[in-house]
Amino acid sequence: MSKNISFEEYREQVLSEQISKLMPDSKVQKELDDFYVFSSDNKYKLFLSSLFYNNHFRGIKSPLTGFLFGFDSLHLESILIAVKSELKKTGRDFHIVEAAGKSYIDCIKSITGNNYRSSHDAFLELKEVLLTTDKVIVIKEFSKSKSRNYKPLSIRSIIKVLHDAHFNDISPLSDLIFIDHAEFLQKAWNDIGAYIRIEM
Repeated sequence: MSKNISFEEYREQVLSEQISKLMPDSKVQKELDDFYVFSSDNKYKLFLSSLFYNNHFRGIKSPLTGFLFGFDSLHLESILIAVKSELKKTGRDFHIVEAAGKSYIDCIKSITGNNYRSSHDAFLELKEVLLTTDKVIVIKEFSKSKSRNYKPLSIRSIIKVLHDAHFNDISPLSDLIFIDHAEFLQKAWNDIGAYIRIEM
């Protein structure tokens, strides 16, 4: 008697068989099998790998910023956990900014550890970090920050530090990732859409 299986189970079964034929080495097969089944962790692994590769190894002049969006704070927290896990595996230095409830200056202070008299002074030091280090800066829920400025323009100015660095003959080694609400991405799209790579 035949057993009914879902399309997803069938897809995974066929994919596994195809991988087995192409890659007989069991260790490599397992890694590829896990990768292409696309668990949530592997989805973020692919996203980060693609972002970093395109920004640093393809000779692209204008690096893109990663933007991972979710639908509520719990969803965003699960994305952050997955991203942190994958970043640890890369061995790269990274810093998480939990922006909700913080001022613009406090967000940057959490990265540098320094105090600032003005938002402009804070921005200049953040710019220095982005242009002279190889850190990955992850900013979560900037939409819920206490920034007094129009938030889409605030993050656009941060994104443009990396995107426009080539005008000064700089090829940044750092990367920038925002994790935020889908509704904020929709609101900010006209300001930042051209400079970001997105994933849910």
